[in-house]
Amino acid sequence: MNPLRRVWNAVRLVGFLCLRTRFDWPAWRAILAGGAARVDLRSHSTVRAEVTRRTFRTLSLFLALEKRGELEVKAADKERFVLALPGGVGVDVKVGVARLLGPALKSGRVRLQALTAGECRLEFPEYGFGLSGPLHAVTWAADEILSEYYYHDADYGGKVVVDVGGNIGDSALYFVSRGARRVHVYEIDTRLSEYAAQNFSGRENIVLHPYGLACRNGIGPAGGAVKEINDELRAVLSAEGRIDVLKMDCEGCEHELVSCLEKGILAEVGTVWIEVHAGGRESVLDIFSAAGFSVGLQRRLPWAKDVVLYRLDRRG
Repeated sequence: MNPLRRVWNAVRLVGFLCLRTRFDWPAWRAILAGGAARVDLRSHSTVRAEVTRRTFRTLSLFLALEKRGELEVKAADKERFVLALPGGVGVDVKVGVARLLGPALKSGRVRLQALTAGECRLEFPEYGFGLSGPLHAVTWAADEILSEYYYHDADYGGKVVVDVGGNIGDSALYFVSRGARRVHVYEIDTRLSEYAAQNFSGRENIVLHPYGLACRNGIGPAGGAVKEINDELRAVLSAEGRIDVLKMDCEGCEHELVSCLEKGILAEVGTVWIEVHAGGRESVLDIFSAAGFSVGLQRRLPWAKDVVLYRLDRRG
């Protein structure tokens, strides 16, 4: 780590201890040395929080949100936070999830509407939709939507989009919020597709296909149903007349899927968003290059060092 960054982090930690906790030199010394210790929070008479270098910034964010009346901090330790909506029951939130949720809420661009054991609902006012689902899936989606690494750099106005790997519906809702005319969503995980259906309620311009895509009909590695990708894309073309955007985020299956895509199908696609995992990345790009695409944008995702997000544009 950059020496200046180390100094800045140390200053922030000292500032947090001075402003947010009651003086307890043995505890402070343990935390400053890189350990964990329980301290009394100035803003609470009952909460004795366990603080580490890894968790203090997230705890500080939650305390600021509590001051704004948006949530309550019931407890905190090095593994989890116990949070609640005002007047609600405390819910365990793992540190990894909390580190995504805190900044999203603090930004003011996201509102926490519901929080129960293992689930939550976030509203995205600037995009005009909300997401319900497993706590980790919703907070991860929020982090991606608010980051610079999402699908922002493209025009979706009036477009037909095929979303392979729809998760809880976040990307489809984003495409619609940016003006997409129709989005066809494919999600193999039954639980995630059920949440997606809930999130799509009342939106007639999103079509959910609760199964995955593969090179042949059958059962996927995780046990979910899969259908042949070319047949499905032909059906979309028949129904919509075109496919303007093809988005593929299927956690490693992209190598197989791309290898069996027919050139005639790809000739009907305008733009491709695809996350490609390490191993065979060049072969994936070669297939699209042969079909008339070039790399318009390339981003290495900070949360997955072996994954690169590409936007492929049709040449000419």
